[in-house]
Amino acid sequence: MLDEKKSFGPIGPIIVITGEGGGGHKAASNAVIDALKDVYGKENIYEMEPLHNRMCGMEKLYNRFCELEWWNILKGFTAFQRPYDYFLSWYNGERIAERIKKISSPSPSMIITVHPFATKAYQLLAIELKIPLVIIPTDFDPVMCLGVDNNREKMKDVYIFLPLSQNQNEDIYKIVCNTKIGFREENVRFVGYPVRSAIERIAITKTLQNSNGDVKLQQKLEQELQQLKDNYGIQERDKTIFISIGAEGWGRDAIFDYIKIINDNIEMLSQRNKYHIIVATGKNKKLADELKLIEEEILNKNVRVCVHIEGWLTAEEYAKRLLISIPILKPGGSATGEVIALQKPVILKSDSSDGLRWERYNLKILKKLQLGYPLLPMKNRKVDAKNFIEVLQQYETDNNLKDNHTLKLKANFKQNILFSECLQKEIKNILEKKLNQKNIA
Repeated sequence: MLDEKKSFGPIGPIIVITGEGGGGHKAASNAVIDALKDVYGKENIYEMEPLHNRMCGMEKLYNRFCELEWWNILKGFTAFQRPYDYFLSWYNGERIAERIKKISSPSPSMIITVHPFATKAYQLLAIELKIPLVIIPTDFDPVMCLGVDNNREKMKDVYIFLPLSQNQNEDIYKIVCNTKIGFREENVRFVGYPVRSAIERIAITKTLQNSNGDVKLQQKLEQELQQLKDNYGIQERDKTIFISIGAEGWGRDAIFDYIKIINDNIEMLSQRNKYHIIVATGKNKKLADELKLIEEEILNKNVRVCVHIEGWLTAEEYAKRLLISIPILKPGGSATGEVIALQKPVILKSDSSDGLRWERYNLKILKKLQLGYPLLPMKNRKVDAKNFIEVLQQYETDNNLKDNHTLKLKANFKQNILFSECLQKEIKNILEKKLNQKNIA
């Protein structure tokens, strides 16, 4: 048996492959590292970005297209993802292998990748080193992460960790096990989405406190949420919107339209109370500066609409704002996983799903789980005001009447908010299996 941290050293470190993109891959690798460092020690976990220099220009171009909302162009752009993946594996395979071998002595015990490129290169290196490869998709459409060689013998030690259980996502289970992709059924594991550890803790507090009787944690969370409301000046009957779609420059026009529509229709939306609109701008200083002008303009005209501009939020700060508001997000992988973990319904800016097939599947999952309310795509970079108001009102109506549904979600979704525990268990089983095979040999 593997004796946790003590016997880990001799069998080698774990390599975690990540990348930049829109930030979801880094968030996922951080979640993986946070889960494993408690078992194996942070010194035995190596995070790497072996394709950073190769993909930097491509990622900038991708983010620029998203910022301009050129979804039709992105649809064609992403159609070449798999050939590009194979090219990266062929062109960078030796370089990747050399870097990993050089950084890890003794030889690594496992490679984990949360980055959807050059997967075949990692597979070939894992075969050479006779170690397992674990693929953790950062979206709910894992096909984007499957540039593997589907030879059954070569798939022997290749695992895929999916975010939803088989009965919740039967379609994807069939896709990854078909002959074209070739994952062995016994190597398909369900571990939940790699949710950031701070959000996982809040999700556990919010949804599982009754199972272990720890009411104090729940009460502490409630007090912290109330304090947050007090800081914003949110009264009991006020309504709160939290918008988080603009950190990479995406959604600028939509954010301005959402604020304008609420401001222009405040009498219809709320007869007496205020609307508080919290906007997270991340590191996008240009967007924050532009919003400050809007904030001043609205304050001069309408005391019932308050705009609160937030910059970079920690995972804990982000989760708490989700819980006290009607959130408006885009269906990125991290946002989708965190919404499911927190069991918090959201309004979705759905435009990106036209060009990015993985976000289209994320949106489909949230709708299926009754956690997503998609807005109509923008036309000529303008939000459909009528549709926005209808979705907002539908959200409020549904979620004022959802007590029974919420209880049902709690019963069905426990496994989706225990990523750290599930990951630790599966990684330990895989390493023990490999260690036993070596001992027998």
